[in-house]
Amino acid sequence: MYTKKVDNLQPDILCSSRRMKQLQGTLRAIWVLWAVAQVGCEATAYSAQVQRNPNKLKQIQSLSLESGPLVTKVFQQNGIPNTYAQVHGTFTHPSARLLFQLKAIPKGNSFSIWVPLSGPATEFELKAVFPRGETLSEKLHISWPEYAPVAVKASSRPSPKRFSLRLAPFVGTGAVTFADPRILSITEMTLQAGVNAQGNFVETPWSINTNVMYSGLPFLRSGTESVQYLSYDVRFGYSFSMGARSKLVLYLGANGLNLFPLPDNLFGFTNIIGPEIFPAFSTVLENGNALSIYGKFCPILNGLGFLNLNNRELLLGATYALTAKKPRPLLVSAEVMMLQLQLTGVTMNLNSYSLRLGMLF
Repeated sequence: MYTKKVDNLQPDILCSSRRMKQLQGTLRAIWVLWAVAQVGCEATAYSAQVQRNPNKLKQIQSLSLESGPLVTKVFQQNGIPNTYAQVHGTFTHPSARLLFQLKAIPKGNSFSIWVPLSGPATEFELKAVFPRGETLSEKLHISWPEYAPVAVKASSRPSPKRFSLRLAPFVGTGAVTFADPRILSITEMTLQAGVNAQGNFVETPWSINTNVMYSGLPFLRSGTESVQYLSYDVRFGYSFSMGARSKLVLYLGANGLNLFPLPDNLFGFTNIIGPEIFPAFSTVLENGNALSIYGKFCPILNGLGFLNLNNRELLLGATYALTAKKPRPLLVSAEVMMLQLQLTGVTMNLNSYSLRLGMLF
């Protein structure tokens, strides 16, 4: 009787044992997969490492970087996503400034910068600028083997911008003098306004620049006559690097100037055009602002030929850009323009001494 009961229960007991073993195996597999996933996620997010030059003589001695994995994130710049790694460090030199990508890192022992990554191995440069102008650069490397999946994902993103455009409208005042022997000389203070457009072909040294400026609306003048004129320029430039913070751009283009005479055409000229040479030197200062100095030489054309070099426009100017920590940098400019024109035995001179304020968009 008891044997019969045991025989009847034995298959159920064996079945329950198998189910328990299967359940235990399933739970163990789930736990292993979860642990592997956690390790994989951590490696993907924090496996980037920064490496310094092993040669101590090529290192910035006052610079130290935090060891350990780097945080990586994807940021949008001009609508294009890119992956960056965050580098932490300290710079303890009391009087030197540390630069990254031509920008001064804010003073203080500790700093943090986001470095754009270009692949599994990325090189970037930090530069120390000392009070007397001496510089010391150090090339560093970020190693991130897991960059490949990000690169595959990024391959589907829109193609990067190949051309960037910035506009700088400006207003100001100018002291204008005009001399024509057929009339009395004119001296006046006028309002001036215009816009400058700067276009850069990304990742190339080429650029294009246009400038339009109107001078008129006198508020102080020596007589009843007034001088109004419109100047315009179109030029293409090639940039030459002059160190980590400076460059020289040589522009070649065309210049035009139109003087608006009185209704009875007692004086003045119209449609003065000619080729121009326009060199511009710019540098980033230690405070993060920028200074540019430029000049222009424009011989005047007579039809398809040149007049003698006494017929020319000369210009010298400087711009101070308050770019440090400003989303819309302010521009302060000063210019001197001198134009001389000899036609039919008459020599005319137009000079302008200007001070302007602009904003970069």
